[in-house]
Amino acid sequence: MNRPLLGMALLGLTLAACAPARATAPAGDGPYPADGAYFGPVATGDAKVLLTPMPPADAPAPEPGLSSLSGALYSYTIQKIISETMFYLTPAGGGNRDSMPAFLAGPDPDRGDIIGRSDAYGNFALTNVPPGSYFLIVSAPYNWCPAENAPDDPAARLIRLQAGDRLALGVVYISWP
Repeated sequence: MNRPLLGMALLGLTLAACAPARATAPAGDGPYPADGAYFGPVATGDAKVLLTPMPPADAPAPEPGLSSLSGALYSYTIQKIISETMFYLTPAGGGNRDSMPAFLAGPDPDRGDIIGRSDAYGNFALTNVPPGSYFLIVSAPYNWCPAENAPDDPAARLIRLQAGDRLALGVVYISWP
């Protein structure tokens, strides 16, 4: 084998080893039927990479006077689910309780933030959330990103919860990372 070809092969192996981890699941395992989601190929084993979200159909039942929500975090910029990632709900500000906080430095329980984490499939659920208006903020490398209304509507998504609500948000779009 000549040196340039060997060098390119080693570079390719090095880059593959440094690639970020992705959520994987065997086809047909867990909540995803083999034909129920688009899976991309993976180089090793029978594992498949989940590329499209499959959000929970419903949110868990909250305790009386509280609410709950569920969804699936999805990056429309890289077209993949956002798995195993921390997020938080932060109370909306302003007189109408519909203003995004000016500075997103991470969750602060003293401010009323509620912390959660997506699972290997990008799904999440929060239960026993006090009624109110919130923004969902997702951890990204070196930053915090607010959930958006839609890929073509990048306004921060306002979530209003009333006592007894079981809000299934569906796919939660994020410009991430």
